[in-house]
Amino acid sequence: SFKTSSFKLTSGIPLSCKEWTPIGTSGSKFQGSFDGNGYAIKRLNVTSTGSYKGLFGYVDDGSKGKFKNIKIYSANLEVDNNYVGLLAGYATDVVNLDNVHVSGRINASGSIYVGGIFGYINNSVINTLAYLDNSSMVDIYSSTTSTSSHMGGLHGYGLRTKYLSSSAHGNLANLGARLGGAFGFCDYCDLQKCHATGNLTGDQYVGGFGADIGESVINQCFATGKINIQGAEAGINSGGFGAYLCSSNAITDSYATGDMSGGSHNYRGSFGGAICMSTTVNRVYGQGERLANGTFQPFSNGISGGANNYYYTDEGCGASSPGCSGNGGTGYNTNMMQKSSSYNTWDFNNVWQIEEDASFPYLKWEKE
Repeated sequence: SFKTSSFKLTSGIPLSCKEWTPIGTSGSKFQGSFDGNGYAIKRLNVTSTGSYKGLFGYVDDGSKGKFKNIKIYSANLEVDNNYVGLLAGYATDVVNLDNVHVSGRINASGSIYVGGIFGYINNSVINTLAYLDNSSMVDIYSSTTSTSSHMGGLHGYGLRTKYLSSSAHGNLANLGARLGGAFGFCDYCDLQKCHATGNLTGDQYVGGFGADIGESVINQCFATGKINIQGAEAGINSGGFGAYLCSSNAITDSYATGDMSGGSHNYRGSFGGAICMSTTVNRVYGQGERLANGTFQPFSNGISGGANNYYYTDEGCGASSPGCSGNGGTGYNTNMMQKSSSYNTWDFNNVWQIEEDASFPYLKWEKE
């Protein structure tokens, strides 16, 4: 049957906004491989009701399949149910996904598990051939006020998945829970050299890079998007990098620069909303301004984990070491944040770079 076959495009596919029936369902899963061969699939359009929406609806490769060299441009998904992503609504056991680029928009009213590439992904490896081979430029929003959740630029909900050199650039808006620039939820994930740049508008558990992060490893990642808090929950557990950083996470050599506006809940910060339990952060900083009401920690609120060697921008701190300190990390004014000597034990030869007295630290791979 075709569902276990391998496919390779030999030309582009102009779908011209005609209604598309996703490949694979929960009752008849796609278990093959797909090579886009660098050709573009343009104007994918899905407006039908029900779950499992995208180019593929349901993919279960049983640790066999490969998806590579795929381009999906100017897609439009208007959906009202769960598991929605431009490439696949639901995917598990995809052992190798390389060189995927998607762009378009998703209007997910009342949906759960919505992402630019995947709605739900489990037990998969997203490799790359070169920097930024996997990217999403997808605007995602919900027209409802509180029923949508788990939305992200790369995926909505992820388990046991590894990303390398992947990026998300679209803007996201959802007044439900768990909205992240790259992902809404990630448990037992491994993310290396990834970033998110989209602006976010949300109510609770809003994170510039990820919303709800559990038992994951994140290394050399960053987020630059601005966060606008709206809604009744007033931004509980929201941060420039991560919203809710709990359950044995290890976050190293990463940063967030986006400002946060609106909201009044205590658990908001320029890097994390809450850092708790056995989570550790090391060699990270949050640059975002305090453009919010209420108690806003310049780095994070609710820290009870192993936060170490972390910094934030505060123009009220003096132009000398060690700067401000407390529950919100170590604070420096802009002048001190632009000096490599301000950052204890940071590796400015192999990991970080800085233009002395002219820039904040950035990751060396960004310029490679």
